[in-house]
Amino acid sequence: MSSGIRDIEESLRIIFSTALGERIMNPLFGCALDSSVFEVMNASRIAWLENLIRTAIIYHEARIDADQITVEPDPLAGRLLIAIGYKGARLQFALQLRLPLLPERGLRP
Repeated sequence: MSSGIRDIEESLRIIFSTALGERIMNPLFGCALDSSVFEVMNASRIAWLENLIRTAIIYHEARIDADQITVEPDPLAGRLLIAIGYKGARLQFALQLRLPLLPERGLRP
């Protein structure tokens, strides 16, 4: 079970760190988080990012159902904190994954 959870979390990191169009054979794979790195973070942009993340999970990670997605700006550190509460679609587990999005390095665990 724990290796399955690690696989899911690694899959989510790959999805969120892959720009749309980056994979030539599958240009719709990924998430366009990189397009907002230098944008002003207001309520509308944060809601848009949360929807973008939810859509990427629906299309690319069928093993989970995302219950709660929050994006919190951390202006002092110059990053966004992404928290995803999810449960297994077929397995019985509920977890939360927190990822910082840094402009210069992308997603870091």
